[in-house]
Amino acid sequence: MINVDKLLEKYVGKTISLTHKDVAHNDVRLRWEKGDPVIRKTMIKIGENAKIGYNALKNRKLEIFNECINKNFDLRESIYPITEKNQQMIKLARSIGATAKFPGSGGAIIGTYTDDERFNELKQVFGKIGCEVLKMRIKKI
Repeated sequence: MINVDKLLEKYVGKTISLTHKDVAHNDVRLRWEKGDPVIRKTMIKIGENAKIGYNALKNRKLEIFNECINKNFDLRESIYPITEKNQQMIKLARSIGATAKFPGSGGAIIGTYTDDERFNELKQVFGKIGCEVLKMRIKKI
C-alpha cells in the first residue's frame, strides 16, 4: 500500500456553473465502436499513461507521476471537446506550477502542487474566476 498523503500534495478545483454533456462522450464512444484509429490510439495511450503514472507513484518517482497527470489531460483534450471554463482552470493551475487534469467529465479538475504557498496561489487565482480549491486527502492506494 502507498500512503499518498505523505508523498505529495493534491487539490480539487471546481465550479458549479458547468454541466455535463453526454454528447461529447457518446460521440467518442461511437467513434471507438466504429474503429476510429485516432480514438483507438488515444485511448491506448491514456491506458499506457495510467500504468506509467501508477508505477511512478508506487516507486516514488513524483516528477514522472506529475508529468502523467498533465499528459492525461492533454490526451483527453485531443479527442474530447473542452469548454472554455475548463480550459481556463487547467491553464491557471499549470501557469503557477501545479499539475492539472479532469477527474471526470468537466466542472472540476484535480492535480498536485508543491507547497502551501502554491496552494494559496491556486485558491487566489481560482477565486478570481469563480472557482473553489480544496485540499484532497487519499490515505492509501
